[in-house]
Parts: sequence; C-alpha cells; structure tokens
Amino acid sequence: MEEMMISKEKSTRIKSLIAECKLTQGAYLESHHGSGSWATTYSNEFINSACELYLLYKSFGLGDPLIFLSRQFCSAGIRSCRGAEFDIARLEYLYSTHMRHRLDELEKKNVPICSKVTCLYCLKKVVDLTQHISQAHPEFWEEYFTQNNIDLKGKTRCLSCGSFLKRTEGHQEKCLRTLEKRNE
Repeated sequence: MEEMMISKEKSTRIKSLIAECKLTQGAYLESHHGSGSWATTYSNEFINSACELYLLYKSFGLGDPLIFLSRQFCSAGIRSCRGAEFDIARLEYLYSTHMRHRLDELEKKNVPICSKVTCLYCLKKVVDLTQHISQAHPEFWEEYFTQNNIDLKGKTRCLSCGSFLKRTEGHQEKCLRTLEKRNE
C-alpha cells in the first residue's frame, strides 16, 4: 500500500475502516443463537467496513482487491470469526459468503455502504437522507421530493409518520402519529 499514490482523504478512510474492522473483528453470535453456540459469524459493522475497503482497493485498479484486503487484515492483526489469521483463502470465503451478496445489494440500490450524509435542514449525519427527511422534516418533503426526482419504487408514503409502505392496509391502526392525532 505504501508505494501507491492515494489521496490523503482515501488514506485516512482506509485507516478508519481498518480500525473499525479491528474493533468489530472476531466472533459475533446472532441473537437467535443461544450462548455456547458454535454458529459464529461476522457483525454487520465488520462486513460493511470490509465491503467499503474492498471497493476502495478495487477503485485503485491494481489487481485483486482481496489480496490487498488480506495483507491489510494480516498486518493489522485482524482475525476471522473463529480467531484464525485472514489469509487469502479466508478472505475469499468471507467474500463469497458475506461480502459478495452485500456488494450486489448495494450496487443494485446504488447506495453507499457506510457513508453518512448531512441533512440540509438539521445538519445531522444520516445514512438514508430520503427516509430521514420524510420522517423528521415532513414540512420539507414535497420540496425535497420534487427537486431530487425521488423514485419510491411503487411504495406509498404515509402522510402521518413519513414511512414508505408497500401496502397501506392495516398501517393506520398501527401508525403512532395517526393514533396520536385521533386521541387529541
């Protein structure tokens, strides 16, 4: 990595993502597995960070991003979910079982992996700006919706709570804001 000419911003991001992987490495036990279960996996945070690193290395165009990822994980002492060193075989397994699916999903949705954006109305950092504006700033929804040509992909927006729904049947009975308006 040292011989590559990369921007200071990307270098800082890589260090941050490596630190996140180091922090979230190792065994993660999903909540539906009991204690003592052998069914360990990787945390979502680990997978998201590894995916973003993969995309960064891929953008450099210097060969297989998994090789760079393996080198970085080994030099940082990042371990697999079962405590083994992340050699290329383990990285290929991680890619085929977790990362590839996540990368495909994100590519279809055209969504950044971990990047947060700043809301123009309240300046909070959020992952899904459309959802945030719909729910936190309903007074600006129409303006945002028309200016940004938002595609709801066949969903309907609840006028009370701002949620995006495939079906509206039954939602009015559960919608907290609708229930609050009824009780006023």
